[in-house]
Amino acid sequence: MSSKHATARAQPSRHDQLLGTVKRAVFGVGLLATARALFRRIANQDPVRAAGPGQPKGPHPFDQEFGVETGGFMSWRDLQTGSANDPYTSGYLGVAPSIARRVIGLVPDPERYTFVDIGCGKGRPLIVASERPFQRILGVEIAPEMADAARRNAEAIRARFPERTPIEVVTGDATTLEFPDGPVVLFMYQPFEMPVMRVVARRFGESLARKPRPAAVLYVNPVHARAWDRLDVIERAAEGHLEPTREETPFGYAGRGGGHDAMAWRTRDPRPELGTLA
Repeated sequence: MSSKHATARAQPSRHDQLLGTVKRAVFGVGLLATARALFRRIANQDPVRAAGPGQPKGPHPFDQEFGVETGGFMSWRDLQTGSANDPYTSGYLGVAPSIARRVIGLVPDPERYTFVDIGCGKGRPLIVASERPFQRILGVEIAPEMADAARRNAEAIRARFPERTPIEVVTGDATTLEFPDGPVVLFMYQPFEMPVMRVVARRFGESLARKPRPAAVLYVNPVHARAWDRLDVIERAAEGHLEPTREETPFGYAGRGGGHDAMAWRTRDPRPELGTLA
């Protein structure tokens, strides 16, 4: 895993940006999805970027309540780190807090587990996780500016709620993450595309095979669920469609179709208890 602190880096050249777009189209989201995204961009129909009449002007209610800054949108092009995996990131858009609470609430005994948010961005799910007594709370983020924002938010939450489990944030590539040895809960809000997801899932499966332990995978907007369905050591335990609250809906992450699907997996042996999303 790379250093906990951000380091200066050169901005990618136009050639590198073009190459990244091609890699993303061919190996990541696919040519059809790329063509649709380009059409929306040209037509100014991006549901997040387009400044429609109902787009909120102020901070998210979650940020106002807790004195943090987890809002905004950044595309994958805005989050270049110099890593070969840059073309496969999903950019940044904070998950709806109400959806995060529903999904994280699937774990009935959080005090047993280390909570790990892979691709934690500015740390909104980490803050939600800190509302529950997880043994440890860790965020992993490849983009230094996002990781720094998550650390600032973690410091704000620590100052306001000193009794909560401290939030740790590391700047690192999820494909090289060393998973905690004890019981672990992985959380994801569609952080990256299949080339990276496949590696992360495989390495997590290998970690569980080497050291069997209770574990769960919580995945919001599970575009690449098949990478986790392929693992022999885990089984799908819950799935459902979740809607954000009315107060959250204007902030863009719900998209045109409403809320998000969510899925959860758990280890087969030992098989921890999980709630349902029905």
